[in-house]
Amino acid sequence: MKFRLPIFSRREFIKTTTSAGTVASLGGALFAPSMVQTSKTPVGKKGQSYPDERRKYTDSKSGKTVWQLTNNPPGRRASYSYYNVAKVTPDERWAIYSSDRYSPSPGQYNLFKMDLRTGESVQLTESSDIETTDNVVLTKNGKEVYFFDKEKNIRVVDMETFKERKIGQLPENAGRPLHNSSVSSDGLTLLTARPLEPEATYTYMSEWAQHHALVAIRTDNGQMRNAVEGQFPIGINEFNPTNDNLILWDIHGDWEVVHRPWVINTQDGKVRPVMLTIKGEGSGHQFWSWNGQMVYSVMNGGRYPQGLWVCDWPSGNNERCVAIGGTHAHAASSPQDDVFVQDEVFGKTDALFVSRKGSPQAQVLCQIEPWMELKQVDGKRVWSPTPYHPHARFTPSGTKVAFNAKSNNAGNIYLVEL
Repeated sequence: MKFRLPIFSRREFIKTTTSAGTVASLGGALFAPSMVQTSKTPVGKKGQSYPDERRKYTDSKSGKTVWQLTNNPPGRRASYSYYNVAKVTPDERWAIYSSDRYSPSPGQYNLFKMDLRTGESVQLTESSDIETTDNVVLTKNGKEVYFFDKEKNIRVVDMETFKERKIGQLPENAGRPLHNSSVSSDGLTLLTARPLEPEATYTYMSEWAQHHALVAIRTDNGQMRNAVEGQFPIGINEFNPTNDNLILWDIHGDWEVVHRPWVINTQDGKVRPVMLTIKGEGSGHQFWSWNGQMVYSVMNGGRYPQGLWVCDWPSGNNERCVAIGGTHAHAASSPQDDVFVQDEVFGKTDALFVSRKGSPQAQVLCQIEPWMELKQVDGKRVWSPTPYHPHARFTPSGTKVAFNAKSNNAGNIYLVEL
């Protein structure tokens, strides 16, 4: 993969964000990964099995069959949380998730795989030091899982043998990620979005006054390059499912302030906006179609109707709305691009909502506990997301949707049958 773009000043960046031109600089800086091994305190055991605790029920509104796959005690959490990357293996036998249920304290996560035929879970890691539940990714072939530990080591574990190896270590100045990681379809490159300098406080645009980069990591030797970098936060990222030279990424600012979704072609260094927005119009939570020929994004404040929109790629043409109602939803499309799911419609977050090709009106797929809540901030009541974003994703057959949800004051994982 080639990474070459001219370096732009902040003034030049602001000037060019309203065009289809370059908005990021691709640095050639190569980080030498530290190979110092970290000490770890085992919690549980690799290969240890845990019994079936699934609960099957019928949703009272939609009539759909729902499986609650985990049953955590209050204060503990299990999570898919890999955003738009696969949550189950291609044969739909194994669901991959992180959980702190068997760790000494909440927030100390290990990885597990669940046999969806029997409900039995098997432990994949034992160090209880997964950095975040978002930054875990299953390879396209379903054979390995990549993750970061709390000491910034990049690690991978084999799904069958449980053998674990360290790939490298992020630079010392790398901060916590804003969002997910992703891996190329050939398994050779891992992406993670990170701040690369300490947070600073300024009187002007403080949230932007920090160097961020989308770091591309070779999985064979741990070498790293900044795929995209700039004085803006970088969050959601995803390789094109059929073309590893294309990366969908976002400037992770407020939706109505900055245009978020972009695509970079790492062969020629060109960067393009997807469904360009204007000030006051929001776009976010973008993702590729399964065949890599379309880009989806949730739109509000501009195009009508608001909701999940899609355009063809690489032309960027034929913009259309396929699911009405989402204002800040996390959304997903089926492998056949004929069924669409959103976890919020017109501000309601108490259900997953389904729309179908040719019929964009939203219907309840299944009910969930709301993942937005009212909080007091500086004396004002504001809506704020909880840690239980559904992050729904279709299984490879397109017959089920996997998601996260809160129940019994705990985080659990679910499947709903279409």
